[in-house]
Amino acid sequence: MRTHCQTGRFTYRPHLLMADRTVEIGKHGFYLLRDGRRDYRIDYDEITALRFSELQETGFLRAPHFTLAIHAPGRVVRLTLKRRGAPQIAYFSLLRALLERIALARPDLEVELGQTRCHRLLLAGQGVKPALLGGSILCGALLASDMGLGERLIVLGIGFSLLAWGLRFFVSFNPAQRLSSCPAISLAAEFADHAHQLEKSHTPQVGAPRGADPLIR
Repeated sequence: MRTHCQTGRFTYRPHLLMADRTVEIGKHGFYLLRDGRRDYRIDYDEITALRFSELQETGFLRAPHFTLAIHAPGRVVRLTLKRRGAPQIAYFSLLRALLERIALARPDLEVELGQTRCHRLLLAGQGVKPALLGGSILCGALLASDMGLGERLIVLGIGFSLLAWGLRFFVSFNPAQRLSSCPAISLAAEFADHAHQLEKSHTPQVGAPRGADPLIR
């Protein structure tokens, strides 16, 4: 697959309340910048593992949490983003360019997809309390002798919902499940497509009302 590997500096804001983060991508490695100066460098040849994860949170004003973890001897660089919409354009443009460079230098490396085993264990543990509570409610409703049919059905529904919600965490974040992986260049292509779709959806249309948000890069 032929790719156009881009170099240069990429800046994005990981979170609304955090400062901008800048990464400089070179031909042989990349730099993390602090106050406009190169802080430290990681060569592509010293990268030992790559992992990308996406955690979708639910609820009002909650944003998806993306992380690209780059492992090297003695350090782990995590490029994270927790924002919706247009701010993702700069982030995924950075990841695309970085993964293309890594794939060019290290075609043997693949990207693991998903949370770490420790993180999955913590997430799965969040389902213990609702699962136990739901199971207790189900047992109580089935064993109760002084409960009417309508009341019993309501309580059974509540217990089953809690039990199913708790078990969903175990299934979704099973720490024993082996993570899938894909070539870095394939994931870079997906990121490029995602950034392109975001650009199209957030580009102001001709005749847009004054005050419309411009494209955030």
